[in-house]
Amino acid sequence: MPKISYSTDAPAFARFRAHGTIRLEMDGHRLRTTATGPFNAEALAAVAELEAQVFARMKAAGKWVEILEFRHNLLATAEALEAFARHVERFRSKGLSPLGSAVVIDPSLEGEAIIRPQLAAAYAAAGWPCAFFTNMADAEAWADSLLDVTEPAR
Repeated sequence: MPKISYSTDAPAFARFRAHGTIRLEMDGHRLRTTATGPFNAEALAAVAELEAQVFARMKAAGKWVEILEFRHNLLATAEALEAFARHVERFRSKGLSPLGSAVVIDPSLEGEAIIRPQLAAAYAAAGWPCAFFTNMADAEAWADSLLDVTEPAR
């Protein structure tokens, strides 16, 4: 599968005054998601539209994993966190979630101590396998361990 990128910065989402940018890059059996915060509910609404398309394409291509990296700031509004929990539950219940999500959060990011536990709780409530890491190499190794394919990281 060729490398394809999507972003909440696209003109189609101009109607949303989203705070936070979320970029999705389909990379073989990996979906590389880069989330640059802080985030509001409008950013989650925009990414939900993108992920509906992207998750369906990833699932159609076979087994897949997500590597989600947070950058700049992890803070999010209460509405954004509620939207995230609904979003995870909805995709999981529709069978569109990955085998697991490797979440990379630098411990020095603003909001890490507050937001990371809430993200973990949302994933756990949905039954969506995830693990948290402080570096990309460990996240990629964990994500790749979920796949039955051998594909070098890029």
